[in-house]
Amino acid sequence: MLSQMIRAGRLDRNFYSSLEFAGESAAGDAALLVGVVHAVPAFAAMIFRGLGSFAGAQVAGALYFVLFGLIAWLVSAGGMHLVATRVYEVPGRYESAMRPVGFAQVAVIPAALRILPFDGDGLLILASLIWLFAALVVISQVLYSNLDQQQHMATAAGGAGAWLLATLFFL
Repeated sequence: MLSQMIRAGRLDRNFYSSLEFAGESAAGDAALLVGVVHAVPAFAAMIFRGLGSFAGAQVAGALYFVLFGLIAWLVSAGGMHLVATRVYEVPGRYESAMRPVGFAQVAVIPAALRILPFDGDGLLILASLIWLFAALVVISQVLYSNLDQQQHMATAAGGAGAWLLATLFFL
């Protein structure tokens, strides 16, 4: 999974192309990646904040953060898919967008780190938003090859905007 995370983070077009028809196992791997991306900082925050004992409330908070990550992933994929299929009328299935967008969630690692004691929350979210937008442009180019570059950017903006709205909702 680490090599997949690195390839996704590097915006490897061939990697994202391989996910288009990868099937159920890729969706499960994407969900696992999203969970790990959000669980590791959540549990690290508990340790850094001196919450050495994993009390029920702290574990519930960490699980809430993982749940947020999963919801943000699905909403982001939905936003991107909605723009492509409804605005530009490109044929496609939500599941085809869901898999690569799940792996693109490696880009939200900086935003996930906002749970740690740090005063730069806005900067971390901005860094993630820019990285996620770039990943979604690559995914749009792979999934919806008949669109032009501006349409790819608009499709990616739909996904990144949906992610941002979910993030602001869960703050």
